[in-house]
Amino acid sequence: MSDYLASSLKRLYDECNRIIEDGNPRSGGGTVLDRHNELLEKVKGEHPGNEIIQQLDEVSMSGAVVPGKATRPTMDDIQEVKFNVTSIADAIELDEDDFRRASDPDTFSLIEINQVQSQSQQQSATQTVTIEQLYEQADEMMAPQDEKAELHELVEKFEQELESENPDTVELRDVIDSAKSFSSQLAMKMAMMAFERGIDILIE
Repeated sequence: MSDYLASSLKRLYDECNRIIEDGNPRSGGGTVLDRHNELLEKVKGEHPGNEIIQQLDEVSMSGAVVPGKATRPTMDDIQEVKFNVTSIADAIELDEDDFRRASDPDTFSLIEINQVQSQSQQQSATQTVTIEQLYEQADEMMAPQDEKAELHELVEKFEQELESENPDTVELRDVIDSAKSFSSQLAMKMAMMAFERGIDILIE
């Protein structure tokens, strides 16, 4: 069992828990479903003889269809992803030690975030972040259209809160955390823009 698979399962499991705790499946739920489905396809290919894994199905967004809007993920969808992740872990005999090792601070996911932070900090020394840049970055992301729409909503919410008479730091942090589930770099730019307005928000 590769460390990559353990790390991927761990990140999905942790992200499901975060969404469940927040009670907001729209915050990164679409990304979680996409990652789960991609990972499930790979795992099935690697374990063709494992009946438990082969019986698992992809998870689709089951939210109510609203005219003019993309279908949204629901809490049931996130719960189903979490169930599938634990089923895969059991089927390939992934134990708690593997999960702990996968969540070690030295794993590449945190290293990747730190690299993005470093790059963004270097950029902040030479340029000012604008709302237009945030929208442009959301548009340029390689992501499904519904996720881009969610990012646009987050950027708009961020802009409204930042431009309000008394910006709510907690609200801004929640929006940035939600954006981070799609793009760490976009979240860093949001934090940089807030910092330029005198609001210091630490991204963990």
